[in-house]
Amino acid sequence: MIVAGLGLFLATLDTGIVNVALPSLEAAWRVAPQAVTWVVAAYTASLAATVIFWGHLADRLGPPKIFGLGLGVFGAASLLCGAAPSLTMLVGARTLQGLGSAMVQGTAAALLLQGTSASRRAAALATLAVFQGLGPVIGPSVGGLVLTWLSWRWLFWLNIPVTVSLLIALRRARLRGAAPQHTPKSLSMGSQVLLAGAILAGLMSLSQADGVLWAAGALLLVAGWWIRERSVTSPLVPRPLLSDGPLWAAVLAVTAVGGATALVFLIPPYVLGLYDHWPPALVGLVNMSAPAALVVAARPLARTMPRLGAPRLMTVGLLGIVVATGALAWVGAAAPPVVLSALLVAYGVGAAAFFPSNLSILMGRDASRGGLLGALQRMGINLGTAIDATVAGALLTTGAGVPAVAASGVRLAWAYGAATLLVAAGVAALVNHRMTSAPTTRPDAR
Repeated sequence: MIVAGLGLFLATLDTGIVNVALPSLEAAWRVAPQAVTWVVAAYTASLAATVIFWGHLADRLGPPKIFGLGLGVFGAASLLCGAAPSLTMLVGARTLQGLGSAMVQGTAAALLLQGTSASRRAAALATLAVFQGLGPVIGPSVGGLVLTWLSWRWLFWLNIPVTVSLLIALRRARLRGAAPQHTPKSLSMGSQVLLAGAILAGLMSLSQADGVLWAAGALLLVAGWWIRERSVTSPLVPRPLLSDGPLWAAVLAVTAVGGATALVFLIPPYVLGLYDHWPPALVGLVNMSAPAALVVAARPLARTMPRLGAPRLMTVGLLGIVVATGALAWVGAAAPPVVLSALLVAYGVGAAAFFPSNLSILMGRDASRGGLLGALQRMGINLGTAIDATVAGALLTTGAGVPAVAASGVRLAWAYGAATLLVAAGVAALVNHRMTSAPTTRPDAR
């Protein structure tokens, strides 16, 4: 359990830990700000584009093998990142690091449940939710602390002893049921190429001037992927899962919450720094309100899952997040730090109810496809984070230097998050309704 959780924590931590080093990289190599953003974009793109493939492969070879390979790739890439002599080499190493992260993130849930008895399933899911919730939020704080004492290279080199320790622990672990329960007939490379192309085009549409063309290309590739999946004998996503409404409703919900998480670690530091001129240490303290609440509430709420049912608990958690985000939109930039912190705590409690139950729903759709289903959740979270971070960045920077306009941007960013979450909550209610009659295991899935 701890190996899977710490691996996921490390992989998600590196999603945001490098952001604080971008000015240092810009100064070190005397390049434009737009150039150094590729250090972040390369990691996100390779992660999001391949995570489904690695989850699919884990169902073929077993989660421990892919998880261990991912740790090795991640550690080796971290060494290369820290030693990079140029920005180009760093971007290439970050691309490789993103591949390792995709292997780890795409198999962590399957690995966790493979080594956990049925009686401890809810507690295990709660533990994983804590690790995945902490990584993205505290990444910038950890990065700032490292840069206070060391160079940017140590942001990557500090990963190496952790990955080595996890590899040793993984090797010593005796996992029950370590053999894959289902062997896909093929690697479905054609489907993987189409899906990866669609994701990459979608991510490019968020940052390029001709974003509409990139978005149109992404939609065409998604359509091509869907048609191919329904026609080939061995698809990337089995046909019963491809047409599983509750499954995709849960993916939509986690995508919305993943996006809202990006707002949680972007907007509060912006508001406190711009309006209240708080020092970074106190800003970080307020920003820790949500993950702290997640840590405290995850296990107690997970214990209610057998009684309430995962769909109902997911809907309750999602509605809690909607209320917290809507309240943040209502108070806007004028919220006193105490109020802001309280609302972030409410958000964290909602997330503590949502993440374990959402993963339980996904993993329960087909017990033999744990790698694929866990990877679907990670894909949704990463895509939601990328989309909402871009939207929030555009809204927050539109009124830079004009307090009234900037305050409107803060309110609009929170309102956007609340609106997308409200749509997802409606879909989650549909999940709650359909799960009462839909089967939870599909042994015939091929």
